[in-house]
Amino acid sequence: MKKRILIQYAVYGALGLVAALLSASSGDLWSAGSVQEVCGILTDAFTVPGVFFSGAGGLSWIASQGNFTIFRYGFSALISRFTHPKEKMMPYYEYTVKRNAERKPWLKQVFITGLVFLALAGICLVLYFVM
Repeated sequence: MKKRILIQYAVYGALGLVAALLSASSGDLWSAGSVQEVCGILTDAFTVPGVFFSGAGGLSWIASQGNFTIFRYGFSALISRFTHPKEKMMPYYEYTVKRNAERKPWLKQVFITGLVFLALAGICLVLYFVM
């Protein structure tokens, strides 16, 4: 793997761990009495960054396919009617071709990091029911 990609995974992992620690501390992890309570709190703590990161990565994948282009075109056409009423909006086809040329890749590192946190939450959930 490239060094840049490994750094991205490390940054997203660190952000997820910070979010998990904040969630765990708000769930009174440090005063939990039994192992089952700790596993329950950790399940909730790992679910928060897992859902957030995997959701953001999934939405970026959908956006990279061009599925939100019509919404962006519609909102920019609506706003341009008020800001520049005399100017004519470019046709949708030209707008789509222009947007496809400028499209950025999706955030698969964010999506994979979110899936890892969801897997950790699943492991903690299994431990919660076993303990």
